[in-house]
Amino acid sequence: MMFVETAIGLGFGGFSVSIFQVKKVPLDKTPNGLLLSPTFDKMFDRGFISFKNDGTIKLSYHFSERNFKILGLEDGIKYPIKPDGEMKLFLEYHRETIFMK
Repeated sequence: MMFVETAIGLGFGGFSVSIFQVKKVPLDKTPNGLLLSPTFDKMFDRGFISFKNDGTIKLSYHFSERNFKILGLEDGIKYPIKPDGEMKLFLEYHRETIFMK
């Protein structure tokens, strides 16, 4: 099994906030990854979108509703993500610290 050293914190699309110790995690068990398109990844990194723990998308009021519609995004759409323990902590941190309410 391959291992990767990962900072337990936020590590979405190159954005990394190390808030915990570095530990070795199996490569297939890294809990802090979301597979997003480059556009949505950038929006996530900049706080224009976030996700609730049940996969429901949250849209920031700092990005125009018109632009969200052009991208096919609506507040409350549920995506098939099933975050577990540590991922829930990452999403909570993102919603409280990075997401622009």
